[in-house]
Amino acid sequence: MEDSTELDRRRRWYDGWLHEWDVSLLIELGHLEEVTRRAEQGDWFCAHGLAAVQHLNGQHDAAIEVLRPFAQTGWWTAIKAVATILADCSRTDEALALCHSKVVRGDRDAIEYSARLLADVGSTGEAFDLLRPGVDDWLHVRALVEISVGLGRDEEVTRLLREAIDRLRRPGAGFDGIVLHVELLAVVLERQGLVD
Repeated sequence: MEDSTELDRRRRWYDGWLHEWDVSLLIELGHLEEVTRRAEQGDWFCAHGLAAVQHLNGQHDAAIEVLRPFAQTGWWTAIKAVATILADCSRTDEALALCHSKVVRGDRDAIEYSARLLADVGSTGEAFDLLRPGVDDWLHVRALVEISVGLGRDEEVTRLLREAIDRLRRPGAGFDGIVLHVELLAVVLERQGLVD
């Protein structure tokens, strides 16, 4: 199995792998044996398609095993796919544990995904605390605003957004983040009844 960088490159360029549309068509036409064979040879899209079929048919552990070699490389795409199957089976603790090393290393996608998992199982405060340090990041701030609905922390969210906007206005900070942060600030203010 290649390393995670090579897997990511191959996924982007379909280098040596069937296109996911072709995999879907093979599955639809009943050629699951071919998809299985290619999955065993390391074709990500075939492995992902096969795992989806197995998961849909209640073969959750088999689906996880198909994806495990890819996830063991540390490739986020595969880790997320396995974590999603685990979470769908109400095995959220296992899904979070799988993502943990990426979260500890500060992987922004893993942090956002884990925060949403936590919020889905009612650990919204923990999810909020996980996202708060990354409030300048558009991915994290969007998730923070979405999961904080009804949490009773809108004043804190408003303060965090204002501080982030001030930081993002500094020279060299870029423009994209400011626009989103201002829009999200308006959302939170409206949520607080401060439409004016």
